[in-house]
Amino acid sequence: MTHNGRRVRLGQLVFSLAIFHSGIAVCSAQEPSVAGVTVGLSSVPAGDTDRPYLGPGFGGSALGGLLFMHRGIRDRLSVGGEASMAADITGRQQQRVIGGANNLTSRHHDTVFSGVFKVSLLSVDHADVSALVGAGAAWRHTVRDGTFRSDQPPFVLSEIQQTLSDVVFAATFGFDGAIVFDQRTALVFTGRIHSLADDDRDPGGVVRRGVASRLNRFGGGARFSF
Repeated sequence: MTHNGRRVRLGQLVFSLAIFHSGIAVCSAQEPSVAGVTVGLSSVPAGDTDRPYLGPGFGGSALGGLLFMHRGIRDRLSVGGEASMAADITGRQQQRVIGGANNLTSRHHDTVFSGVFKVSLLSVDHADVSALVGAGAAWRHTVRDGTFRSDQPPFVLSEIQQTLSDVVFAATFGFDGAIVFDQRTALVFTGRIHSLADDDRDPGGVVRRGVASRLNRFGGGARFSF
């Protein structure tokens, strides 16, 4: 990564953390707070293929989860922070390198931290539906294990491992739906779309991972007021 690229990514991260901090700071208001957790499905579309350098792109579904805390600041508006995470997706890939080729098993996951603004769209006695938007930072982590085969005699095989890990800016869009049991407890359903500022290319334009930069996550769980 170039020096300018590092400065841009650092600026994005600082901006994301500032948004997250401002959301938590506003949470010192007098309105009720809610916290909760949901568990469900995370899906990522397959990314670009860049053969002979790296391919094919891969995606998939895995167990996902969301931790959140929101605080009301007006009648229908609240702010807060969230952590959205998922287990690894896996795929088989081939990579052309100097002197030969790699046959790889790739594992990847994204963890997203967001500061969010949430608006209540519908609220009745025992249910409510809200929409939200936010921004933050996503940690992208990929591990590739496999073998290198040289393209010159004696065509030896050797084990290799590669790790790609970086932080990018992330925008979050979503909804919450809740079935309220009492003043403190509710069953909650969440949906999140995370759009990551990652074109998945290195400075030379070659695909780095082959994993898309849009994440879809849905789950159900519990919400508690305090």
